[in-house]
Amino acid sequence: MTFTVFPLTGLLKIVVCLVCYMAVGTLYTAISNAYSALVNVIAKDSQVRMNYSSARSVGSSIISMILSAVAMPMILFFGKSDTANATGFFWTTVVCSIAMIPMLMLCGWKCKEIVEVKSYGHAVKQKQSIGESIKLLGQNKMLLIVVLTTFFGAMATMLRMSMLAYYIIYVVGSYTMVAPIMTIMTFMQLAGSMALPIGTKLFGKKMYMLYNNFAQIICMVLLFILPVSNTFILIGLSAVIGFTNASANITFGMMSDCIEYGDWKFKVRNEGLSVSTLMLAVSAATALTGSIGVLLLSATGYVANATQSVSTINGIDVLVNIIPAGLTLLSVIVLLFYKIDNKMMDTISNDLEARNKLAIKGDL
Repeated sequence: MTFTVFPLTGLLKIVVCLVCYMAVGTLYTAISNAYSALVNVIAKDSQVRMNYSSARSVGSSIISMILSAVAMPMILFFGKSDTANATGFFWTTVVCSIAMIPMLMLCGWKCKEIVEVKSYGHAVKQKQSIGESIKLLGQNKMLLIVVLTTFFGAMATMLRMSMLAYYIIYVVGSYTMVAPIMTIMTFMQLAGSMALPIGTKLFGKKMYMLYNNFAQIICMVLLFILPVSNTFILIGLSAVIGFTNASANITFGMMSDCIEYGDWKFKVRNEGLSVSTLMLAVSAATALTGSIGVLLLSATGYVANATQSVSTINGIDVLVNIIPAGLTLLSVIVLLFYKIDNKMMDTISNDLEARNKLAIKGDL
């Protein structure tokens, strides 16, 4: 319905479009949250859950690249025109929606909940009110650390990516380098996502994320300091930044561990609310960077379709490299307080398993 052109005009047309768009966004969020929460009930092992989250990230990256390549040709084909039109958008949406149906059915058919939580005694309360759940969520310090880390990290990435084209055009001074750099960063982020299971297994989630964030900060500072007229430096550092961008997906593995931590410490599992809180942090970062980015760009003195002054070019350089580096550093500082590691997760898993066995005996 969002891409359907109704025979409406004026305010009514705007209202209908707004309602449809908000409905699609709400449903997308609900489905996305369900996917993210699913890993905690289809896998017991912390590393396996991390691997599942990584696989979801890889699949998302691949399908995004495919859609980027085929969406516009499909729109032009169905629209029977050399320019995009409403008919093309509508039928492209229909085809993509139909293609999604068997994928959703396959997911529902193959995904089996193997994690069973039993109540033991009166200390465990399986059902909580929203108010009680939020209160317990606020007591889960590890989850709050992950949420705050995600917020600063998402702000850094989104601010930089939204302003990157201006950096390449005006600071680097080349329109033709926009596509190559964006493409290299996209492929390197895919490679980074594929490396997450290995990296997190070797170093642990926290340490591997810290290594990636430190590497990203160093690369952004070097891009600010070194001459970007050197293509090798520009592409090499951009490739590393693209690779390290994938580390953001580690927070989903951390979130899964925080859910187990909450069950272990407070005897309540908050899968849905925990995922929603993490996604809220991402949405808040998106909203803030969308508005702040434009204001900061304007503050540099940027004038569209004009030759930019030296101060404006320097301001764009700061906006794309130094400010995101600072936000990433804030994310690192918060992450340093995260205490869950592989040893603690082994303890948590063993304690929860023992508790569930006692609960099962109590039911007999």
